[in-house]
Amino acid sequence: MSKWIGIGLLVAGIVLIVPLIIAAFALAIGGGGLADCGPDDTSTVADTGDGSTGPGNIGPIPGKFIPFYQGAAAQFGLGDKGPSMLAGIHFHETSFSTNVATSGPYVGPMAIGSDYWDTYGVDGDGDGKKDIMNEADAIYAAAKILKGFNAKNDWRDALASYNAGPTKKAAGYGYADDVMKHAEKHHVPATGGGGSTTRGADCSPGAGGGTVSGNVQELAQQVLSLIKGGKIGQSYKSDTGDTMAQLKRAANGQEFQMTCRAHGGPKNVDVNPDILKAIIEASNQGAYVDISNITDKCHSSAESPHYRGEALDLTCSTRNIEKIHEVAKKYGGTNNYEVCPGAQHWHIDFPK
Repeated sequence: MSKWIGIGLLVAGIVLIVPLIIAAFALAIGGGGLADCGPDDTSTVADTGDGSTGPGNIGPIPGKFIPFYQGAAAQFGLGDKGPSMLAGIHFHETSFSTNVATSGPYVGPMAIGSDYWDTYGVDGDGDGKKDIMNEADAIYAAAKILKGFNAKNDWRDALASYNAGPTKKAAGYGYADDVMKHAEKHHVPATGGGGSTTRGADCSPGAGGGTVSGNVQELAQQVLSLIKGGKIGQSYKSDTGDTMAQLKRAANGQEFQMTCRAHGGPKNVDVNPDILKAIIEASNQGAYVDISNITDKCHSSAESPHYRGEALDLTCSTRNIEKIHEVAKKYGGTNNYEVCPGAQHWHIDFPK
């Protein structure tokens, strides 16, 4: 080998290696790649581009469904796999409600037969109605059906029975296998911010601002589902207000109301949706949000921000208030002097 050939090969090697070293260094300091949030990063349900799921932004599962899967699985004792299996069914049957049958033997977001609905129908969003076309109701009903088929102990049998009936479940094993594959690809954690929040480059929950989305009706449905699943409290009720009733109104497409007659109620209130978004995200990040009042209770001043839909009160049973304040701030919320224990509640303003 000549001296010049050797020098040429050396130079070529340096040209190839240096960019690799630079790229590795950039990744190591977080300057150009996704942060490695570790194996416990389950704050999102994401599509990695190859059909699988993993850390990142929300992928194929619309975030509004995550609390429904989690709440239904918790209520009917489906275990850690329950939310993912419900997501698997939802995807397999209607591609997350994008292809819903309104007539025929199997209808609604989870393709439930009318005979099953008569037995297993559930009011999943707490609006006082059992509606097979309502996404929360259908997901909760599917969870109830799966519980009846002993899903937690044998998912394949239960899914086959869900599809073909318990007496003909042999015909449903192919369906069961498909759903279980979908459940692996569309993983939903059993608890904690499964899909309504993202992690930023520093792996901190919710870094980069709040990410819960939806209109007031959709958000109210999510809050009611989380209340039903025991993840959010609604323990305050007085002669002048009932927040649960207002959430049900909103879930049905009606406006919240301020009901204090002493100050001109009842009248409709345009609630700031960021209040509901902060409640959902804080719950998804592990805080226990116990709602005292949004619009309905009488207050000392006729100019109360509650009457404008711009304030949230939480009872002193609320836990992890620091996390709630952190999340509220991302949605424009500000704290004031009304704090526990002296004021007997926590007050957060959400100016529009």
